[in-house]
Amino acid sequence: MTNRYKYWLIGLGIVGLVALLSWLWIDYRTTGTTILATHFNRDRAVLINQLRHQGRHNAIILVAAIAIGSAIPGVPISAIAILSGIFFGRWPGFVINLTGITLGNLLAIYLMSQFPKRSKPSRFQIPH
Repeated sequence: MTNRYKYWLIGLGIVGLVALLSWLWIDYRTTGTTILATHFNRDRAVLINQLRHQGRHNAIILVAAIAIGSAIPGVPISAIAILSGIFFGRWPGFVINLTGITLGNLLAIYLMSQFPKRSKPSRFQIPH
């Protein structure tokens, strides 16, 4: 594969990441507008309960978003990881983060193995 494919893959990953985050926004839009409309004066327990009962399919979306984000060089996934902890709690959020980062790193390793390695000779040659 050439460098052109690298750019296409990174661009495709960014588009996929934006699509997954948009899907999450659509799922949590009513909760977000409720929070903003009440100016954060809601009871904390009610707010956390409302966030955590949006559906388990969001775990799959978060795993995919974290995996794609960790496979793209330079994308900070900490904000998405924090969201998984907020949405699902401490231990389920940890499992979601661990799964997403592991899958993303495996994806990055696989994609990197598809590109030829070009080793440049070192400037510092050790005489034999």
